[in-house]
Order: sequence, then C-alpha cells, then structure tokens
Amino acid sequence: MQREFKLGADMHERDNILDGLTFDDIITAAHCNLKVITPGEVKRQAKELLEMRLTDFYDLLEINLDEIAQRAR
Repeated sequence: MQREFKLGADMHERDNILDGLTFDDIITAAHCNLKVITPGEVKRQAKELLEMRLTDFYDLLEINLDEIAQRAR
C-alpha cells in the first residue's frame, strides 16, 4: 500500500513533521560520505542533512496545508 502522508489517512496530528538530527547521524554521514574528514567538510555534510530534513518538512507541510488550516479553524 502506497503511503499518502496525509493527516487523517496515514499520519496523525502528533507525528513529527520535522525529524530530529543527532550527532550520530552527522558522524555516520561523514564516515560514509567523506573521503577527507575535516571540520569544514563535516559542517558541509551536516548542512546537507539539515537541508534534506527541511525539504521533507516543507513537502509534508505542502501536502497537508488544507487539512492543517481546517483543523486550526
């Protein structure tokens, strides 16, 4: 079954719309993706992870804007 990512269908009001980011996420991403691990490259990798999370956040928000507005009323 394909997920809709819609409130009331397969998402609940208390589901996270923005996933957290842990130190372990950054360490793992740096370990797996960087050939040379420097503070600058780790920072760049962390920004990439954050941008991916923000993209997902905005996508979920867009999909659910009408439902959010309706529930807020």
